Amino acid sequence: MFGSTKQLIIAVTVVVLAGILVALGAQYVVHHRPHQQPPAHTAQ
Repeated sequence: MFGSTKQLIIAVTVVVLAGILVALGAQYVVHHRPHQQPPAHTAQ
């Protein structure tokens, strides 16, 4: 029981940290990219 709980906590922590890193990276790219380039979501 404790093993699965520990795995669940680790999984949630990894997902949260990944989301924070993605959000910070996206903000960095948006703020530091030249304005004449199109946003990434329209390039796809």
